[in-house]
Amino acid sequence: MEELIKDEIEPIKEKVGVISAYWDYFHKGHEFFIEECFKIVNKLIVLLIEDLTEFEKKIKPSYIYMQKLNERDLSAKEFYEKIGKTKNVETIIVKDIKEVMNWAIENSDKYDYYILSEKDVNDGYINAFKAKATTKAKREDKYRAEVKITKQLLKEDGKPYGSEELRQQIAEKIKIELEKDN
Repeated sequence: MEELIKDEIEPIKEKVGVISAYWDYFHKGHEFFIEECFKIVNKLIVLLIEDLTEFEKKIKPSYIYMQKLNERDLSAKEFYEKIGKTKNVETIIVKDIKEVMNWAIENSDKYDYYILSEKDVNDGYINAFKAKATTKAKREDKYRAEVKITKQLLKEDGKPYGSEELRQQIAEKIKIELEKDN
């Protein structure tokens, strides 16, 4: 009888997802994204992007503080712990967005889903990723993971949460301090 019960129970298949992130000024939108990812998978590989050069080019004024890698990583790890998922997340540091794509394509046999948020879709990132993955897959017959899209958390005004507002608030504080010193 005991053997019969064991045979009837199928082990839960681990579903692995990959996301890429900067986690600059970790906020509610990031939290929501992670929670949405865990509705799809039970293990998450986070490709944490080290180089913020692309962000810094877009941000004016230049005195807006960008968080260091260890600060960004720590903020996310604190959230993983808060939701009880520390053991379900593996963080891999990658240099830039190009390395994200290369890693995701080269390692697609190690995960089930590449997960993007609606914001990534709106920013056009998904088109670049799918184009590169598809081209390389056709050449090497290697890309196996499926791309999934998660919902995006919106504020009351209908705009998505973002790090930009937090950076702007810090910039205003710095500007006020600089003006006081002059």
